[in-house]
Amino acid sequence: MADPTEPTEIEGAALARDVPSVGAAALTRLPDGRYLLGAWWEDGAADPPGRLDLYLSATDDFRDGFSPEPLRFPFPAVGERKPAYQAISFLAPERAGDGTGAAVRLYFVGTENTSKTSPFTNGANVADLFAIEVDPEALAAGGGATPVAEHLLTRELRLESEWGNLDAGGGVHVGPDGLLSLYSCYHWRMNDQFRLTELHGEPAPRS
Repeated sequence: MADPTEPTEIEGAALARDVPSVGAAALTRLPDGRYLLGAWWEDGAADPPGRLDLYLSATDDFRDGFSPEPLRFPFPAVGERKPAYQAISFLAPERAGDGTGAAVRLYFVGTENTSKTSPFTNGANVADLFAIEVDPEALAAGGGATPVAEHLLTRELRLESEWGNLDAGGGVHVGPDGLLSLYSCYHWRMNDQFRLTELHGEPAPRS
């Protein structure tokens, strides 16, 4: 993505799945250099339907492939809402607990609009934050305890009409200064414009 107008495909990173459909994906680098890939999908026969599949890269180069079988776990409802995320992101992976074990704790952000027919009917643009703990060594061995997604908070975001909708696109970025930004786009061009909205928090005050 050095040139966003001409993205380059990274060969060798294809993933074979028993469930072909993936609604959203996220990739992060773990403290040991390997990569964790998350694939979000929805199982229409389950309640709630959200599923997150976790794959671990074989080496610190994800072109060498990922674990053939994912660690699959159901995602919880958020109150009365059953998430159907359009985009997901992983943030801040770090050693869990006192930092001496293999387990990794990271944050998961999922974004969506709560209307199933957005933008034709209004819904809320929401971002959910979860904490997830996973053991990469157990994942590499094809087992391990099913992770638990701990819901930390939900934020409803104000996006001006035709300037952003989290069912069209969304994402999260953390800059070198630690400032978190969330961005969204709209479903289609308006007046021949490709419209984006960026939201970010205020920098921490300096003492």
